[in-house]
Amino acid sequence: MEQQPELNPWVSMWTEPQATIRQILDRDPTHLVLILAPLLGIAEALTRNSALAYSSIEAFVGLVVTGAILGVVILYLGAYLIRWTGGWMGGTASLVSIRAAYAWSSLPKILSGILLLAAWGVAALMPGPIAGMDLAVILMIVTLAVWGVVLHCHCLGEVQGFSAWKALANSILALLLGIVPIMLLVWLATAI
Repeated sequence: MEQQPELNPWVSMWTEPQATIRQILDRDPTHLVLILAPLLGIAEALTRNSALAYSSIEAFVGLVVTGAILGVVILYLGAYLIRWTGGWMGGTASLVSIRAAYAWSSLPKILSGILLLAAWGVAALMPGPIAGMDLAVILMIVTLAVWGVVLHCHCLGEVQGFSAWKALANSILALLLGIVPIMLLVWLATAI
């Protein structure tokens, strides 16, 4: 039997997500997961609140700290919800495998946070606005977000024993299960 070449997960995740996550799971499913999760949370916080993050150093630091904490919380809570709902669909992944798939498939989102920081750095160094830079950054972030969903579905599908489409359904179901109680609590809190 021919030995498969070793994949560099930082590179191969972008084009070979299933083989990459399989290699990660075979070697060490916890490899860098607790570093990637806070980075994902930070990138998410900065891209969703870019005007606030750019407004002051205090707001930026607050978003970074909050994002890092929420990144880990969402990693664990999301893995639990995905495993639970995936079990209804015949999924077989462990929580550790789901966390690895979630964290490693987040590379595009983390890159979008890095690109946003780079754009802010360039904007701060320039004497005036750069024509089209905001649009270019938004297009890159949207493109990376879409590719992140594709990678997530392929990685989750690999660990759950699903197709990418079934993994998408698994993720949507888990998301709905996580959001509905929060929306209900918000509704109840505003109704009182």
